[in-house]
Amino acid sequence: MAQFVCDLTEKAPGTAGSSTPAEVPTAIQSLKNIINSAKTTLLNHLEATEVWMWFYIGEIIGNYGIIGYDV
Repeated sequence: MAQFVCDLTEKAPGTAGSSTPAEVPTAIQSLKNIINSAKTTLLNHLEATEVWMWFYIGEIIGNYGIIGYDV
């Protein structure tokens, strides 16, 4: 994602002058796809974080405390 943003910032100034009105809807659709992809990635990361946190909450409940197991 970071590489994409770097490429976009490098190429954007040079391509702005050469675009035609016919390319504008394609560019808008492309931007919508990029935003959709970013939303999906964010939601996937949030879901993975939720699963990870529930695992640790289960561990805390399972050993009756936050600090280690009672051996």
